[in-house]
Amino acid sequence: MPRQTPPARRKTRYAERCAWTHAGPRGYPGAVNRPTYIVEPGGVHSPPSCMTAWALAKIILTLFFWVTPFFWVAGVRADLPAETLGPEPIALADQKPGGELRARLMKNFDRLEEEKYQPHRVFLTNQESNHWPGDTEGRTVLALTLLGQATGRAPRHLDTILDLLPERMNSRGYFGDIAGESVADEQQLASHGWVLCSLCEHYQWSRDPATLELIRGVMKGLVLPARGRFERYPIDPGRREHGGSYSGSLSSRPVDNWFLSTDTGCVLILLDGVVQAYAIEPSPELKTVIDEMIALLDRIDFREVKAQTHATLTGARGLLRYYALTGDTALLKKAQDIFAIYTRHGMTETYENYNWFGRPMHTEPCAVVDAFMVAMELWRLTARPDYLETAHHIYYNGLCAEQRANGGFGCNSCAGADSSGLKVKLDEAHWCCTMRGAEGLARVAQAAYFTLDDSVFVTFYADNEASLRLGNRHLWIRQRSRYPFAGESTIDIQVSSPEQDISLRLFAPSFAENYRVQVNGAPVETSVDHGFVVVPLRPRSGDTVRLTFDLATRWAEPVNAHTIPGLATVRYGPLVLASLDADARVPPDLVVRHTQLNHFDCSGVPMVSVYHLMDATIRETGPERRILFARDGS
Repeated sequence: MPRQTPPARRKTRYAERCAWTHAGPRGYPGAVNRPTYIVEPGGVHSPPSCMTAWALAKIILTLFFWVTPFFWVAGVRADLPAETLGPEPIALADQKPGGELRARLMKNFDRLEEEKYQPHRVFLTNQESNHWPGDTEGRTVLALTLLGQATGRAPRHLDTILDLLPERMNSRGYFGDIAGESVADEQQLASHGWVLCSLCEHYQWSRDPATLELIRGVMKGLVLPARGRFERYPIDPGRREHGGSYSGSLSSRPVDNWFLSTDTGCVLILLDGVVQAYAIEPSPELKTVIDEMIALLDRIDFREVKAQTHATLTGARGLLRYYALTGDTALLKKAQDIFAIYTRHGMTETYENYNWFGRPMHTEPCAVVDAFMVAMELWRLTARPDYLETAHHIYYNGLCAEQRANGGFGCNSCAGADSSGLKVKLDEAHWCCTMRGAEGLARVAQAAYFTLDDSVFVTFYADNEASLRLGNRHLWIRQRSRYPFAGESTIDIQVSSPEQDISLRLFAPSFAENYRVQVNGAPVETSVDHGFVVVPLRPRSGDTVRLTFDLATRWAEPVNAHTIPGLATVRYGPLVLASLDADARVPPDLVVRHTQLNHFDCSGVPMVSVYHLMDATIRETGPERRILFARDGS
């Protein structure tokens, strides 16, 4: 299927969508410039004073592709109870990360534009992909699509990759061999979860009709023909192989007409992509597939079958996405149950993961990204602050510990499972985690602010700028923070229009205390509600809100039920601390002092945070860092 938008034309559109200006059309600093344009054979031009017939026809066609899905989605959401919605994150285009997060995003972006991820290398044969057809291609498109929005930087190779997709797919519109009528390939279905997610994200960003056609092709060619097969998916652990490499392996012989993966349960990855496609174009046939996969989720005992935690969490993301469409509270409860199983039996003491339940061989950043996204969505939908605290822990100790000096992401040991230390196991999982790390970083940037009615939720403290909309009101703010090393954050209000009362809600985690708020240098009265310090405010341009708090030092009991008994971690605010001395003993009465960067003095014992900013010494040949200690100092 030929692309409907030539590469050069699409590149111009990306450049426009990605351009941050300092005097935007809305009249506030840093506005995203979205110029009006009409696509003509010669490129992108301003609208002519006299519209030609072919241009009018093209606009009508474009409106069809834009408006029709909107009404379909509106129909799906018509019965959604208002109380299930919760606060909404701001659009990626309405935020501008700074500081350490921007450094991470840009370094990861650089890595994903190196030769390995360029058009002539990113398309793999079935053998080259280890029988994950479409997986690398889908994850790469997803990463570049989200990075482009999160950073305002135009992806250099995304257009070309998209233009090449149709000719690299088979005659039925998907990657890999044409699926048999009776036998299902678990890894092929799982891979197309990422193909669908990437295409859906790109379509929601670009509204490109050609991308929508690709989504339809995968649905028609691969997903809808799979109806009826999920009921026969083998869940008996005795009939499955449990070996496999870092990237998983496909069985050579079918079981109950399924070629199974050693990444047990990876077929659940498909659910999130299918639900995202369903939100764009719902249909009764697609709903049948979703219902079958949800029934499969209900049948699986994740611990007994030793399921891949990454796939398990991606399945939970699909449940939450479907809950947001249907309002079925059973879906929310199931997602909460899955996350509880994961945190108790699949999460490490550094908030990373066991790659498989019951098999703590290594961590996988893909699962850590999923865990962050599930935790944030559970907070949004339930208002439980413990989920938001968990998201902080996952980001600062899990995801930040796994990003390497080249911007990619690699695997670590499962701290607490069989060792009191943390060590790099694999410098980079370049075939999957480097791309998923991009999604994680983009979602962290987006998670800084949420809005609901007249409330602004500040959920992360970091250097950034953001455009916030509350009905007909608009705020343009800039935040500067020393978190997570100090409890200090300042929010400057650069534009407020019109001037009306709002409720500014500042996250108040349990690992902090003594919250103090000043507005324009004067202390103000506040209250605490559902884990947030609530500041009543009528913001005006030039106002400054300053929050300070003390980060608590404490011993923390293990998060995982299978961690070496009798040991605990040392915490400073959200940070897990570590010693480079394998024989270090930490005094029971903790007195922790932050000295420089990520270095600390713990009652005379030098320590570092597990968090690091792409430290080049964190590699396979680097030292093990001890993170578990006896509380009595022995």
